[in-house]
Amino acid sequence: MGDTNISLVHVDGETAEAVSKPIMKLMTHVARFVEPYHVRRLAHARGDAAIIEAKAEVEVARIKDEGGIELLERALGRFASVEMNRQVNIEATVESAKRYLPLTVSEAPVDPDWMATFFDCAKDVSESSLRDLWARLLAAEVATPGVCSKRTLRTLQDLSPREAAIFAQACCMSLRAGDTMFLPLFGSSPMGIDFSDCLILDNCGLLHGTGSLTFIVNEPTELTFASGEQIRVSPRTRGDAIPCFGLPPTASELSRVVTAVTPEGYIEAVLILLREGPFADVARL
Repeated sequence: MGDTNISLVHVDGETAEAVSKPIMKLMTHVARFVEPYHVRRLAHARGDAAIIEAKAEVEVARIKDEGGIELLERALGRFASVEMNRQVNIEATVESAKRYLPLTVSEAPVDPDWMATFFDCAKDVSESSLRDLWARLLAAEVATPGVCSKRTLRTLQDLSPREAAIFAQACCMSLRAGDTMFLPLFGSSPMGIDFSDCLILDNCGLLHGTGSLTFIVNEPTELTFASGEQIRVSPRTRGDAIPCFGLPPTASELSRVVTAVTPEGYIEAVLILLREGPFADVARL
């Protein structure tokens, strides 16, 4: 039987003492929760487990008897190719995640179910821009466990590069009030985003409907742009509202790892929109 003691990831020959604490936490969690899963997959592939091996031998004998040895070889070759590509994707994602770790990380462990879901979703991602998002998510979760839900992982798993780019553009135009995130409307669409793009985000589960919603302002409220710049909106009466499209919690979680820079002139445009509304005061902070 073949040796299944194959490391899923490595630290490029560095000793534990030479590696920063954030990186060691990342590597520890990867080894603890991903490598056993990976070894089990190899055991299945090679028939190392006794029961699996016995069944595999019976199946191989049957295929040989039926003259299907070439079919078996092609199947094993395909399996090996798929698993090799997945291994490359996983290691590249982990390696990239090291770059996005902050200098300090929480002592809290990452949920093992989250880690298993993460690698199950990310293993087939080879496109560079999407893989970068996965790496950022992994680093964010290692730094602060619980900031990203498994639902968000599954949403990202289904995104194409174009859909991810549209979402990044939406993040550039978004406003945040606490945990609430929304896109202010200019007419029937947010500035800089076509209505067709809104439909795409809606279909991806990253936008709350394409019908007009409102963000209710009952008291002076601070709003934060993607750039980090803030404004304060003060209503004339309780219940004054900003027309908008809402972004669900999944989008809010994902937005934290998207590189979003507020376009030049956008803040002034939003200030004009808000000052033309029912608000008593709109000011930069």
